[in-house]
Amino acid sequence: MPKLTQKHLEKNRAAFERAALRCFVKFGYHGVTVRTIAKTAKISIGNLYNYFPDKLSIFRSIIAKQSHHLVRSDNAFTQYLINCRFPDDLTEMGTAIAANVEQYRDYFKLVYIDVVEFDGKHIREVFSHLDEKFRAVLADRFDRLGGLGEIGAIDPAFAFVAIYLSFYQFFLLTKLFGATACMEHARTRRWCNRWPPYFATASVPVPRGDDDVLFAAASISADSQAGIDRAVCIGGADAVRSDLSSPSPTSL
Repeated sequence: MPKLTQKHLEKNRAAFERAALRCFVKFGYHGVTVRTIAKTAKISIGNLYNYFPDKLSIFRSIIAKQSHHLVRSDNAFTQYLINCRFPDDLTEMGTAIAANVEQYRDYFKLVYIDVVEFDGKHIREVFSHLDEKFRAVLADRFDRLGGLGEIGAIDPAFAFVAIYLSFYQFFLLTKLFGATACMEHARTRRWCNRWPPYFATASVPVPRGDDDVLFAAASISADSQAGIDRAVCIGGADAVRSDLSSPSPTSL
């Protein structure tokens, strides 16, 4: 039997991992056997063991590679970072994160599986120290900004991570979990009318479904220095909902 080239080995390994990912996403880690993965990949168990010593090594390999995909150059959020104008581009940030959630749906399902079945053991490091990771990438931008907020007391890296995680929370809920949009259009417009300093711009789009949160982000970006404190707290949609139920702007 001719020896396989490295290219063929990598191709086979990737095909086996894709089959395993489908199995893990559908049945969870402990609901899958090596035999199930081999059957899905349409190979023998013996052949699968030529590439992976056990099921856990397959799971770990998939987690590592899928996490790496989140920072590759053709990733929507990576492209956003290249041209980042934070905090004046919150709409672009939200749009990029929404695209990532859509593109990597199975990866985020795998994240939840790791949390439920391994207490986040394999994914923990990926989401640790995000402020330091983003500061390394956006150091020049953060240095130019200095302190944010009306009194300049908010660390730009903290503000960035808070809004980044808020967008992810919102789009995971709406795109992955199927939660309905957080605001009705009419109520959104009434809320916006109460906040003229934040929404006085002709470039703000009309909200549509999940785009409501991007609409709020674009509006805050229109006056980013004054509005960054609220952007940090806005939590994607949570504070927006809180604002809608508040009797007046002075309550914030």
